[in-house]
Amino acid sequence: MGILQDTTGEDIDIDINGSPPYDPEFLPHWLEFANALEQYQYCLKNSTGNDKQKSELSLSSVNLPNDLVDLLSKALESTHFQQLYLSWNNLDEAGIDFVLKYVQNNPILKEFHFVGNWMTLNEIRRLCQIVNEHPSIEDLMLDSCKDTNVDGYEMLRMVMTAGRDKIKALNLCCNDISTDGDTFLSDFLWGDSALISLDITDNNFDDNDEIMIANALGHKPSYAFLIFGEIM
Repeated sequence: MGILQDTTGEDIDIDINGSPPYDPEFLPHWLEFANALEQYQYCLKNSTGNDKQKSELSLSSVNLPNDLVDLLSKALESTHFQQLYLSWNNLDEAGIDFVLKYVQNNPILKEFHFVGNWMTLNEIRRLCQIVNEHPSIEDLMLDSCKDTNVDGYEMLRMVMTAGRDKIKALNLCCNDISTDGDTFLSDFLWGDSALISLDITDNNFDDNDEIMIANALGHKPSYAFLIFGEIM
């Protein structure tokens, strides 16, 4: 478990990666961490006015049971990061609710990466509404994050539609997406949108899908699209 802060004055990064399984005995340390997050709000308010500076909070492979969710919810209420990376946190309904509220109430958030945390269809709908109304978010990663009862292609349609005018980079890897011959994805890429990077690696697209996508991108030579993990 580590907390990293760049001291060059360019970035503020807080990164906790690969913590041991949650143990209530560690709660005092999490309390210290939550207090430190609250203290960061003053530093962040003074630093993020500079477009060259970035502030990032990353919690990777860290279980977040409800006790920790409550702590973080209070600590982050007024502590806004420009980048939020959450992966494999074993979040339940309360945890997902906390994350979505943070995204909604953080007006400076630009990048939201959410990996390995499963969402229901209603939670995805809620995220799409937040994305549609958000003033600054432009990079969205939803890798391996749909509930098994959610249709991956329906998720793709909802997310891409909600972010049409603002999302520049979108990652929907590993969500069991298949088109079944539908042309929404290729039609979307033919049309106008803010999107310049799309990663849909490790889904269930067939050769016909790839041909239609390649044709759709053929009239956008100035765009550096990332499709299926490769530049097209």
